[in-house]
Amino acid sequence: MKKIISFILIAFLCIGIYIGIQPNEYSFYSDQPIESNYPFIKLDLGTQETYGSVLSQSISQGKYKAKVKLFGFLPIKAARINIIDNKKVIPLGKPFGVKLYTEGVMIVDITDFLHNGKIQNPAYTAGVREGDIIISYNGVKITSNEQLVKQVKLYNGSPQKAVIRRNNLTFDVDITPLTDDSDGNYRIGLWVRDSTAGIGMLTYFDPITNSLVGLGHSISDSDTGVVMPVSTGEVVSAKIDGVVKGVSGTPGELLGSFIEESVIGVLTDNLKTGLVATCVTEKFSKQESYPLAIKDDIKTGPAKILSCVNGTEGEWYDIEIVKKNNNLQETKNMVIKITDPDLIDRTGGIVQGMSGSPIIQNGKLIGAVTHVLVDDPTRGYGIFIENMLNAA
Repeated sequence: MKKIISFILIAFLCIGIYIGIQPNEYSFYSDQPIESNYPFIKLDLGTQETYGSVLSQSISQGKYKAKVKLFGFLPIKAARINIIDNKKVIPLGKPFGVKLYTEGVMIVDITDFLHNGKIQNPAYTAGVREGDIIISYNGVKITSNEQLVKQVKLYNGSPQKAVIRRNNLTFDVDITPLTDDSDGNYRIGLWVRDSTAGIGMLTYFDPITNSLVGLGHSISDSDTGVVMPVSTGEVVSAKIDGVVKGVSGTPGELLGSFIEESVIGVLTDNLKTGLVATCVTEKFSKQESYPLAIKDDIKTGPAKILSCVNGTEGEWYDIEIVKKNNNLQETKNMVIKITDPDLIDRTGGIVQGMSGSPIIQNGKLIGAVTHVLVDDPTRGYGIFIENMLNAA
């Protein structure tokens, strides 16, 4: 009897260990069977995570939820299934400039002032906080700093209504402007931002969707860290004019300039995984295309990046994939190391402005450069291409 009990306990222990090693996430091509590599495990797809709709026979690109079942019938956990189209895109590695105008104005600072000798802040008192976005004020859609200032002054200190967006929540607040003792003007105690601009690298052009995708991470406000919401924007060609080399403790930087009258895209999204624009030029369509890699295809070892550190055209440089961080945050999926002596000599490694540089391994586009490690500029992070593709 003791032997039977011991056997049962060992069996349950083994099953527990087996369940514990099952992945929480799987990646497949759209034309690939949705099957686990583990014996006795079945992946039962339920609803699409993004839309919540019941799946049809054909599985389209997107993120899905699945039940992981032991022996085909016993649910043991939930998992996420990432599906990407098995297609080719065109890696670019070209510098681009972006002019982004926000949807509403972003609050980057709460600034108190003196009213009748007392420190006041009407906006903060009303519940407004740093990082919030003012969508409208007094019923007027706000798209610039000047519009907001005009509306604040318009009613001589009467209570005013603002529509605020915080994360995914939109709500109203009532703000009563007060006069500033220093100049007598009505104020509500805010600094706001309505636009931004910058330079990065285009990752790829998708000829099927006519999309340009780049950067590998969002454009976020430098003061609040909040992702800048897109209202309108342009993507233009850019030129790299110089380099500030990176050293340990101080990140380097590409110095560039916009090429005037060279609009190549209309900005549509500023996502955590990069910028997306609708392409308005034919200049990329004839370049060489590459197949995409799901994360299971990516191996530690040699790879290349396509990046521009002088002029307008990208060059190939050797790197090494040091580690895959499968379950880390969206934009830091790989640890990469620059091994190309020419690039190290020119830039010190990864520098600001190289974000979005496509990474190629074994003839496939596997991801893009996103961040540098400040203590070692030859090392940094890359994002999986499937994360960029699914978001775009």
